[in-house]
Amino acid sequence: MHSVVDVWLVRVVKPSNLDSWRDFLDATEQKRLDRFSAANAAFLFLTARVLLRNVLSRMNDVDPRDWRFSTNEFGRPFIATPADSELVFNLSHTEGLVACAIGRSCLVGIDAEWAERRTNVEELVSHVLHPTERLLFRGASVKSRRELFFTYWTLKEAYLKARGLGFSLPPTSVAFDLSGHEPKITLTDEEESRPWSFRCYRPTATHHLALAIGGASAEVDHNVRWCEIRSDGTLEVLTD
Repeated sequence: MHSVVDVWLVRVVKPSNLDSWRDFLDATEQKRLDRFSAANAAFLFLTARVLLRNVLSRMNDVDPRDWRFSTNEFGRPFIATPADSELVFNLSHTEGLVACAIGRSCLVGIDAEWAERRTNVEELVSHVLHPTERLLFRGASVKSRRELFFTYWTLKEAYLKARGLGFSLPPTSVAFDLSGHEPKITLTDEEESRPWSFRCYRPTATHHLALAIGGASAEVDHNVRWCEIRSDGTLEVLTD
């Protein structure tokens, strides 16, 4: 079986009028939006939700405002209405970028990180990297360590989000091999036997992005599209 996963990207330059897209959200999402104290964080959340609703509606005959979502016990979101949808999704947003991955009948996780965030990666290594990854990290040049860390970090985040387990599965418990054409994962979770496919991207000079797909066929296509959300909340595809 041939599988396709679509990745949708929106560049976020600065906060806009939060009320302009608000009616796309349901009551639960609007309450979450209102809890943000920082305008930038609120706009990233709002952009992600409006993007998600638009791209789902490109694949199903459902108005963008009519989708309803729920979460599992670890906070992983899924489509609640329509209940018969085979679509799966995952969202990520960071400074300047919102990303959405859409697939069918598989597990999907995506993670975006802003490389210029004030993060001392040396302090996080023992909390994020598997022992085999730490050896490679320590052996890398000081200049390349930050790049290597964010590659590992986004891959782990994407994988954990796809699994829907959050940090109940420690990021140090899985390891990635980056030596081949595509990243490969080494699992310590003996109950996990699904096939996995991973991709790493640098969508901009300052962003890292990783995609994880589980349970799909060996043949998986990945489409990456840039788009923007118009002032009325509709989607304009910039690359297709």
